[in-house]
Amino acid sequence: ELQYAAENGLFSATESIHYLAHIYLKYEDQPEKALIYSEKLVKKYPDNYYFLTRHVEALLEAEKYKEAEVYA
Repeated sequence: ELQYAAENGLFSATESIHYLAHIYLKYEDQPEKALIYSEKLVKKYPDNYYFLTRHVEALLEAEKYKEAEVYA
């Protein structure tokens, strides 16, 4: 249901995307999947430092250090 809301929701899409990224990163130990969602948030809200921080965290967990370094 979260994935559906993330793709089709009007008001709840941002919250669903954020929550999915969080679940994949913190509970499922799947940083690659978390990156799919965190990247969407960073692209849609480039000035939101909270989303940017979570995206960098996912990049580091996925061992994508060069990509994370761009944000340093």
